[in-house]
Amino acid sequence: MEEFDPIKHIKNSDIALDNGQWPNSHDAEVHNLNIWRGDVRPEDNVWIGPVVEASFALCNIHLLFH
Repeated sequence: MEEFDPIKHIKNSDIALDNGQWPNSHDAEVHNLNIWRGDVRPEDNVWIGPVVEASFALCNIHLLFH
């Protein structure tokens, strides 16, 4: 199995990543979490894998701008 790579596997991950790493999110507030098992019907040639959608607010984060 391929190792999980957030830059490769998560759409728009570059918005949240800090130098290729996830920020510390111990103060994150989850606003929405949707888990869908997907839709796999080989007889109809449908192969949609599992989907996880989440929206959250990261609190108490210090960002440095150059």
